Amino acid sequence: MRYILPAVMGLVSAVLMVWDLHNQRIIMSMGMAWDTGAPLWPYQTPDTLLFALNVPAYLIATPISRLLNLLVPKHYFALYPAILLWWWLAGLYLDKRFVRERLGKPEPRQSCFACWPSG
Repeated sequence: MRYILPAVMGLVSAVLMVWDLHNQRIIMSMGMAWDTGAPLWPYQTPDTLLFALNVPAYLIATPISRLLNLLVPKHYFALYPAILLWWWLAGLYLDKRFVRERLGKPEPRQSCFACWPSG
């Protein structure tokens, strides 16, 4: 899990970032054509999904991007490594938890042989 989660979520996040960059270009080309801003679907959806999937990574990357004065979309340079780090840590935690559970419970074959009378 420590390698699968960062790979899968890194790919999903990269697709959402590319989608958001594409939408930012469309919004900039429209100028001020919208009175109340860009509509939620489809122009704000990738950023909303990216935030919802990676809230802890945003909490890590936001102070770094503010310190480096990175604005949208350059804040992705701080956010993407934080996303990979977050999902690697989550996968590491899950790996350790699964190993602990596997070691704590005997396999079915072992329990059958444990009940077998010796002698």
